[in-house]
Amino acid sequence: MKVYLLMGKQAVVKTFTMTEITEYTLADIYDYVQKHPERDFQLKFQAMEIYDESVRDLLSTDGYPLRLLDYPERGTIVENLTEESVRDWDHMMELLSICEAQRQSGETSLNETGQTLNGSKWI
Repeated sequence: MKVYLLMGKQAVVKTFTMTEITEYTLADIYDYVQKHPERDFQLKFQAMEIYDESVRDLLSTDGYPLRLLDYPERGTIVENLTEESVRDWDHMMELLSICEAQRQSGETSLNETGQTLNGSKWI
């Protein structure tokens, strides 16, 4: 199972901040895992940001843009996107904190339907 969290620009006014929504979602996932010790779960964490038509790895400090590769059988993948195996709740929160520190901030460009043109995707 994969969970995708899509985030809008930081400057946009929201009822809950995207950090809060992300933390609530991760808490639900982690709670589910803890309540089912009879099953073997492997939690992995990836985070990327799409900003000004550039894709960046939020778990990497190099800042280089990543390439999107499109495969007919696998779909679109992000080349060289960092993936961390989550050890425990504290480790997950540490990874989220790293990502928040790396995110870009700025004015929101809206298209004619009112949707943001740039955003972040947490996997």
